[in-house]
Amino acid sequence: MIVDRVRDQRSRLQWVVFLFSTPFVFAQSVTVEFETASQYIFRGQELGDLTFHPSVEFGQGNLYGGVWAALPLENDEVWNEEYDFYLGHGWALNGDVSLDLGGIHYYYPSGGDTTELYLGLAGDIQSIATSFYIYNDLDLDTWTGEARGSYAFPFFDKVMELGAYAGAVQGGGSEDYLYYGLDAEVIFEINSKLSFLVGGHLADNDLGGSIGDSRFFGTLTLTAGW
Repeated sequence: MIVDRVRDQRSRLQWVVFLFSTPFVFAQSVTVEFETASQYIFRGQELGDLTFHPSVEFGQGNLYGGVWAALPLENDEVWNEEYDFYLGHGWALNGDVSLDLGGIHYYYPSGGDTTELYLGLAGDIQSIATSFYIYNDLDLDTWTGEARGSYAFPFFDKVMELGAYAGAVQGGGSEDYLYYGLDAEVIFEINSKLSFLVGGHLADNDLGGSIGDSRFFGTLTLTAGW
């Protein structure tokens, strides 16, 4: 019924507001992001059609944590809601290189939660932001290695950022596979704390036929930080 659906949407919104507002009380720095994606693709596999991704991250010194969500805006009878809770710590090693260690809990209201640990290195190489991460999902028994690189440059009176990534997933009792993608985003800086991003993305894998209707998808993102 329509009334039940509206009540369910209102309850979900209240739950999201509670989750995303709690860290403000304790944080030294806060970043809030609202993104709408024409597809939700994670590690080369489609997990949703049109999806809303709100998130909040707080920082306290070298410690950080946050909540990220995937809320289906269409075909929600097929795709699941997802809430990712993460906590990590960074260390500056030398120069522009840093070490990152943390964990993520993937919470699904429909069931099937998993917890993943990660370890990563990040740094700048000739103005290119690079990173390499290793992830171990303790429940699915999978290992993932992922490398990323991105480069930002002036684009008329805006900023454009181009990125590329590649990764490999092994274990978990399913077929091992490779995934890869390209990202392009134009950043509109509204002020020192608020930005609007328009993005185009390409994602694929070597499994074949698991990305849905299109390997291309777009994103609109509003981000604020203080």
